[in-house]
Amino acid sequence: LPIVMAAKNGSAPMVELLLNAGTDPAYADLNGTTTLMYAAASGNPETVTLLVERGATVNARDTTNQQTAIMFAAAMGRSEAIRILAAASADLNAASRVTEVIKSQDRFLSDDGQILLKENHKKIPMGGMTALHFAARQGHLEAVRALVESGANIDQVSMASRTSVLTSAIINGHLDIGDLLLDAGANPNQPDADGQSPLYAVIDAK
Repeated sequence: LPIVMAAKNGSAPMVELLLNAGTDPAYADLNGTTTLMYAAASGNPETVTLLVERGATVNARDTTNQQTAIMFAAAMGRSEAIRILAAASADLNAASRVTEVIKSQDRFLSDDGQILLKENHKKIPMGGMTALHFAARQGHLEAVRALVESGANIDQVSMASRTSVLTSAIINGHLDIGDLLLDAGANPNQPDADGQSPLYAVIDAK
């Protein structure tokens, strides 16, 4: 759809032209990815503002991963888009879908090419991340700052691994984000699903 292309390119004039011509500001593709999500990922603040003002659904979720527009913005480090969405009542603490994956070592190919599972295979929960988790994992300092200053819960853990935002930042080597979170009052003793605190992540990162 043209408005999706315009949103991906961050073209506010083209988005406005298409909206004036009757395009639905809440349009979503077959995966449930909305025009606002594409605009949030591209990061143009004028495009995001325009869609919000015209009635785009700020907290809509895609059907694949149950991600919202602010998660798209956070994953791409779009701090201005984050602030606009937060001001428009985006749910800062919404979490993405939790899915279970099977370790590659627990899968093997049969002689006829089918993927089979070992009898004692294990499923690992993945996902359940907030916008703050996405930004911290990717190392987007200003996006993390925008979320923290907008009121995101800095101690919320992921629904899958119970990993805190602080731990997520540290295990991915983003110590500047760790400093920001600690200065904002993040709990340095929040354990993950294995009972390990961010201190263990620091040790592993060394």
